[in-house]
Amino acid sequence: MKKVILFTTLLLLGIISCSKNEEKIVVEEKIIEPPKFENINPAQNNGDIISQKILGKGSINKSIIINNTIYAIGYEAGEKFFIKKMSKSGEEIWSKSIENIHPRTLSQINDNSIIVIGGTRGGATPKSQGVIQIYDLNGVLLSEEKHYKEDYGFYFRSICKLSENEFVLGGTQRRFKSGERDKPFLKYIDIQDNKITYSCIIDIEEDFDRHSVVGVSAIGDDELIVLMQKQNDNSAKRSLIISKLGNTSDNKRSYASGQTECITSMDVIWKKEVISSNNLNITNDIGKQLIINADKIFVISNTYDVKEPSPSKGNWTSGLVFCLDLNGNILWKNNINISNKDDKLYRGIFYNSNLFIVGKHSSYMWSPQKIYNSNGLLLKMDTYGEIKYIKTFGDKKDSQGFYTIEIINDKLKLLGYKGLKNWIVEVNP
Repeated sequence: MKKVILFTTLLLLGIISCSKNEEKIVVEEKIIEPPKFENINPAQNNGDIISQKILGKGSINKSIIINNTIYAIGYEAGEKFFIKKMSKSGEEIWSKSIENIHPRTLSQINDNSIIVIGGTRGGATPKSQGVIQIYDLNGVLLSEEKHYKEDYGFYFRSICKLSENEFVLGGTQRRFKSGERDKPFLKYIDIQDNKITYSCIIDIEEDFDRHSVVGVSAIGDDELIVLMQKQNDNSAKRSLIISKLGNTSDNKRSYASGQTECITSMDVIWKKEVISSNNLNITNDIGKQLIINADKIFVISNTYDVKEPSPSKGNWTSGLVFCLDLNGNILWKNNINISNKDDKLYRGIFYNSNLFIVGKHSSYMWSPQKIYNSNGLLLKMDTYGEIKYIKTFGDKKDSQGFYTIEIINDKLKLLGYKGLKNWIVEVNP
């Protein structure tokens, strides 16, 4: 049985802020005995492979399901990205290049169209623009809009659908002339006839210097849960911020005649910061997701060691999963690593009251002589954080990993890469 290291996290007692709505959660490292994964309900064949497909070039990074059909975006090579359509069995129907955008995620608009967001470059640089593209289900680009302001860089990272026509986008903005650091950027948009008819920039009534929005979800009409990455001053360490925002204006969607964009204000109702008590960096640019399910907030991310690693510890990257209620109270938190190796979590999905998360597991050491291939990883846990199983997929011939996960006809679809090809694996939940 593989040894599994779980990092339990402890809630720092007391309020570490002048605000009663702010709280810091300290991650501390502790090794405990793992559950016996291989003997959990074996009669149901949980996590067993049904079929797998290898197709195309590169890796599948994000996906959605429309009418039992898979639509995905991904990375091919260099600066080449794609959008593709696949059958529920994983057969490729069409694949087309995405031009002039580094796509970060996508969402369904309706039964006829898809929205893809990202930026003109890999991050917020002086020439970067936030990009919104709308495609039909045959991969035809119907419209495109770029968010740009002189001396600013913009980049969209996350999207939440509020209604059939309205979305909220999250990302990064940076003003370069004055030397400002990253700041969170949120924007409402409304889409009619496959075009953006109006937008509304959200002004957060608090200073969030050196922050970037990496996840956003809605609660009701005028409240948002926002996941942000914070770059700490004079340090390589980063932390996660989870915050609930409330609308302070009655005219969020009110526009004067001919007006196509407005600015609205949102207050911080509560804010939590996940920090480390030692050398663990709470997150980096891989695998951040915010999910709201059954009135609970679930966050999927990663930690890694920011001090000089030793060959015995390797890369020491671990998957971080934690859960809050809608009032910001921490319910549970786990940091997961298999056999002291390099584990990363990317995306999760709920099915039958369980959370399924995909990623990759690598026998990887920072020493140049100790580099091995990675395998796809699937983790199943219940809503209380109890792990049901952890499984790895692949072989020693190629590097492999899963970046996204879907459900079709009560089966899990694990999507990512194997070697230089797209990889789709179907398994029993």
